[in-house]
Formats: sequence, structure tokens, C-alpha cells
Amino acid sequence: MINSWSHRTFLVIAFLATIIANSLQAQGGTAVISLIVQSSARQMALGEAGVTLPGPFCMSYNPALTAYPDANKPNAKVSLGYMDLLPVLNIDNLKNRTIEFPIYNYPGWGAVGFQHNTTNFGENEIDGSGHVLAKFNAYESIYTLNAAINPSVYFFDKAPGQIFNLYTGMNIHFFHSALAPGLNLEENKSDETANGFAFDAGVLTSSQSPWLGLDPFLAMQGEYNIGLALQNVGPSVFYVDVQYSDPLPMTIRVGHSAGLKLGRISIGKYTFGLFQFLFTGDLVTELVSRDKTDKPNSSFTTLSRYITNFDGFDFKRETIKSYGFEIGFFNCLFVQTGILSDQPGLRMEKHSGFGLRLPFPIYGVTLAYQDAEISSEYGGIRRGQKVYNFSGELQF
Repeated sequence: MINSWSHRTFLVIAFLATIIANSLQAQGGTAVISLIVQSSARQMALGEAGVTLPGPFCMSYNPALTAYPDANKPNAKVSLGYMDLLPVLNIDNLKNRTIEFPIYNYPGWGAVGFQHNTTNFGENEIDGSGHVLAKFNAYESIYTLNAAINPSVYFFDKAPGQIFNLYTGMNIHFFHSALAPGLNLEENKSDETANGFAFDAGVLTSSQSPWLGLDPFLAMQGEYNIGLALQNVGPSVFYVDVQYSDPLPMTIRVGHSAGLKLGRISIGKYTFGLFQFLFTGDLVTELVSRDKTDKPNSSFTTLSRYITNFDGFDFKRETIKSYGFEIGFFNCLFVQTGILSDQPGLRMEKHSGFGLRLPFPIYGVTLAYQDAEISSEYGGIRRGQKVYNFSGELQF
């Protein structure tokens, strides 16, 4: 009886973990869902489109983004993120907390960084014969190392009148998934935890025009980025029995963004736009395949199958689409809105957000705040979900 209770509790927590993610579950059967719970408030506000957008927690969308130079000097960044998950379920301590430190960026060369991401699924208990048999806190922790470079420094010449850069990067995740830690009741000797690792690889191309126009208030500068990332490639994991292992949530992200700065403002050695406009869009697909017995294949097997049978994949049916628009003023105040269209999961979400930052460093320090909320939703349970980011940058 106790064994059946523990396994039922395990399934409940596994289901809860699944619905917390950004619903890349068209085909289901994946584990360690925290690998695709994103912590960036800006990207969340833009409908979770972020494969081309640098900033706090950008390595979660594309590991190449950390090499994108936000400043002309070497700098280090520290970011804190907090997300209140699925408030409509009214589950205590259902949270995600992320810290990113430090991200060392050397303009023109690359960057290295570290991120720690923890998702808490709250306190759970197992009842039997009218009394509590066990209590435990379910959680998942992800430790990520990042490295990214700018190979265009070596292999590409700058186009006349433009600045072109190619960035590449890689993440390695080490994770600990504890859906029922310490649960060792009688015949059930497993504590239902799993450990493992996964890799991400990404690329970003960025083309930026010079400032055009003689009148500073009418001057314009444009930028166009294209990004691609393959995430969470690694061996399958198991909690109770190796015969019942599950693959990681391997995903492909591809997207683009177009930005325009209008009105050139110069304060000392810093130049930025009076108004900033940004449009971005992502396509996100989870890659899952099954063998003849309907058992999910490992991410390595799945990846090889999609490469050899690319024409047989229905992107229209199995892809989540994200679109976002941002307007900024004086490089200080930003407002975002976005839409996430999930045809496989039969849902549509409207996102919004607000950002505030110092327009230029003061004594080499730049501080920023960003929040986001899923303000409305059709066909899902993430309405009211919020995320908050605080970040700081120090230039050397």
C-alpha cells in the first residue's frame, strides 16, 4: 500500500513539473523540465522570444548571446531572477529562483559565465490509514557553465558601412532532480532522485548599421540578428528503475529580431538612441521520438533520426511560435508586449513587461530592473505567472 502511494505521489509531482514548463510537451515523455523553465523577464515579456536577445539570463535561450558586447570595455554582470509559478494552482512555495554570476564579457573576443537555477515544487506529503507517513520537498537544481566566442574577429572582414559579427557558444548543465527526496518507505527503497548532464550549442549573427543622418534628432541606426540554438542534448535519466528512463527535453530554437534606434543622444563618451524599437520572433520545437514499443528514445537517438528524416517532420503542427515588440525611451525606460501561440498545446498567451535601467554607467556601474507577467491566456493555466529580474554590470 505504501509503495503504491509513493509511486502515485511521484506521478503527481512529475505531472506538476511538466505543466510548469513553457508547455513544450506536444509529444510528452521528457524529464527534468526545469531545463526549459526560463528566468529572463525581458524574454518572458516578449512572449518568450529570446534566441537573439542579449541580457540577463540570455544563456538560457542561446549560449552564444553572452559574447554579445553590451559595452566597449571588459565587464562583469550579476543577475538575480525570481518567478512565481502557476499562481492559479495556489500551491505554497511553487517558485523558481535563478542567480547568474559572474558573466565576464571581453568585447570582441567572448565571454564565460555561470548560472544556478532552482525550481521548488513545494512541500508534499504521503497519507496512509488516516495519518501522514512522510513529508518531502520536491525540487530541481540546474548548474550551468557557459562559454562563448566571437570568431568573426578572425574569419570575417567588416562589410563597408556595416558591423557584422558571428557569435558561437556552448552550455553544459549539471542537474539534480529530486521529485521525492528521502522517500524510503518499506518496500520502496528508491528516493526518486536523478542526476545527470546536458549540453547546449548556439549561434548568433548580428548586423548593425552606422548612424545615418546629420541631424542628431533624426539620425537612425538599425540592427538585425538571427539566432539558432540546440538545447538539452544528453543521456536519458531515471528515477526508480533504469528500464523506465526518460529523455531530456531537447529543443530547437530559431528566431530573428530587428531593432531601430531613432534620435542620437550623446552624453560624454556614451551614445544611444532617444527612442528604441524592437520586433522579435522565435520558433521553438521539442524533439521527442519513440521506439517500436512506444518508449521515448534518448536525445542522441532522436537527434540522429531528425537529421536523417528531416523531411518527415511537421514543423507547422509541432512548433510553438513567440512574437514580441518593445519600445524604449532614452535607453532607460522600456515597455514590452508579446504573444505565445502554442498550437500543439492548444493555448494562446498574452505577455507584458516593464524595464528600468541606468542609461549609462555611473562610476562604471549599470543597474537594471525588469518584470514580466502572463496577463491573459486561453487553454492553459499560466495566467498571472510573474517573473522579476535585478541585474548589475561593472565595467573595468
